[in-house]
Amino acid sequence: MNERALAEALKRRQLQRSEELVEVLKRNGDDVTLSDFRRRIESLEDDDVIMSYITCSSCGEMFCSYEDALLAAETAGSVEEWFDNMEDHHHR
Repeated sequence: MNERALAEALKRRQLQRSEELVEVLKRNGDDVTLSDFRRRIESLEDDDVIMSYITCSSCGEMFCSYEDALLAAETAGSVEEWFDNMEDHHHR
């Protein structure tokens, strides 16, 4: 997968789970609607989407470099394979 294909696959993943994610956001005090959430996801740049998957949302630590994330995507045929390739990259 190239950078664009990875970003699109990650966006699709988020959009497929959007109802669940909106409920989590609402429980945490965010006043977001499902349509607003979907618009936000669709408007994200490729690098922002990928960065959101390799950066801890709590502390901001990156699990790996952006380049390592792209290298892991090169041998992945799907987003699931990308997650498998990223298995060794986790929060320390």
